[in-house]
Amino acid sequence: MVIKPLYDLAYEFSDGKYAEVNIGADYANNKGGKWGIIDTKGKLIHPVKYDKAQSLGYNLFALNIGHRFSNMDASPSARSCHF
Repeated sequence: MVIKPLYDLAYEFSDGKYAEVNIGADYANNKGGKWGIIDTKGKLIHPVKYDKAQSLGYNLFALNIGHRFSNMDASPSARSCHF
């Protein structure tokens, strides 16, 4: 049996808890697609809808859609700062 992967691209888990994942990326050039954040059990913490996602450490991620950027907390409190 072959199991189709859920994501086209995924980074390693930062702080051992959360990872950036992508659907629709051009793997060779690491461009395109949409990004989201998952935990170690594969549960989506932030949906796969962002143009870019980057770990900042301490359970924080920089996420953007177009020219709007957000710093999002991946912990259960899920605090955010938009700018």
